Amino acid sequence: MWFECKCGHRIHDISDAHHYKAHIIPDKQWNPLWDAVDDAIENSGPSSKDKERACMELRSKEYGRQSVYQCPVCGRIYFALGHGEMVCFKPELDSTSKKLFDTD
Repeated sequence: MWFECKCGHRIHDISDAHHYKAHIIPDKQWNPLWDAVDDAIENSGPSSKDKERACMELRSKEYGRQSVYQCPVCGRIYFALGHGEMVCFKPELDSTSKKLFDTD
């Protein structure tokens, strides 16, 4: 998948670990997410199959997760709303970092 930023730069999402992509979890879903992590750890069962099932079940839940992209050229932030719809925000200052999600 790819989309074009308003500045003309193509933003691709065809693999993992992009420096310009992040995931947001809404605050109201934060505690339910960690409750599910705790449950998966504490109650998954003794076998490796039980643990794998608990991990896969946890990964299958979205918890309101939303993909977010930052254009590395102009710094615009795009929130993916689903069905190909994006909402765009442009930084007020040109000096705003264009690597907000690059934590390395």
